Amino acid sequence: MAEHTEVPAPRIALPGAIKPVAIVVAIVVVVALAAFMLMRGGAPAAVTTTATPTPLVTPNPHLSTPATAQQVFNGLGHAGLKVTAHTASAGGAGSPFVRKIFASYLGWPLDVTQFRSVQDMNETETWKSGARPEKGDPPITIAGGNILVIWGPINAGRAPVSLDERQKAGLQPLVSALDELLSPLRTRTSLPVTVSEPAPASTANPTASGSASPAP
Repeated sequence: MAEHTEVPAPRIALPGAIKPVAIVVAIVVVVALAAFMLMRGGAPAAVTTTATPTPLVTPNPHLSTPATAQQVFNGLGHAGLKVTAHTASAGGAGSPFVRKIFASYLGWPLDVTQFRSVQDMNETETWKSGARPEKGDPPITIAGGNILVIWGPINAGRAPVSLDERQKAGLQPLVSALDELLSPLRTRTSLPVTVSEPAPASTANPTASGSASPAP
């Protein structure tokens, strides 16, 4: 009987367990590779929107008629004139004016009178625009709409007081500010001033343009 001899099976060497450090390195490599691929693909460009600037609209300072004395006084302040109000009075039931503000400007009294209507003002102040003040008149009188502005002292029976250099320099700014508020103006001043001309009324031409040819 043959002797049975056992042959040992070959031993297979298995790789050692993967160390934690190797796992971390592998994760870092994968993340770096993904980041590289993303950068090569390019990030979407940011879209910048620019808002269109809103145009600046300058309000029209011209007052509608009838205007109030307070509106005119406020408008002079907005124009940069140093006008100081002192007191005010109201007209009675039968008075042609509604309110009068007593103020001062460059050392002279300045009165702003609000009439009930343009007609009431024109019937009270009948002087012609451009005329020079006479004896007993204030040096500066300006009318526009239903508003009357008087600047300077009034000496009954005497010639109007002359303006000093500072008042001469402040006259045209006062007139220009009132022109923006109340134009067209009537002025009666001891010194010449400049006011805007009223816009001419447009008239339609009833006749057709061109000429007719005589019949042969």
